Amino acid sequence: MCLFRRRPAIAHRRFSNAQFNFNTRSAGTEDCALVRVDVELLRWGEDGIVCMELKHAKVVERLLEQYGLLRPVHVLNIPDQYDFRDPGLVSMLKHWGAMLFEEKHTDEAS
Repeated sequence: MCLFRRRPAIAHRRFSNAQFNFNTRSAGTEDCALVRVDVELLRWGEDGIVCMELKHAKVVERLLEQYGLLRPVHVLNIPDQYDFRDPGLVSMLKHWGAMLFEEKHTDEAS
């Protein structure tokens, strides 16, 4: 979840590639987002929701509470200062993808 398009688009691509193979959707928290977070996306994201910044997570958590949904919400703390495919952004997303992938497989093994 993000305010605009750059970070979610590259995160969507990075997390859904063969390395991690997450089934992902990209959405934003503001009215200007191409795809806005809604109850259907929140229901769909039953394994967890990844937000770029805390302010996005707060919106998502408010909506989850409003609709009575329980979902893990992960905050990556990646500020909106990167261009699309910026090497620094890609590096951070690889790092977070690996952490989320490991967490998912640890939970599945339990």
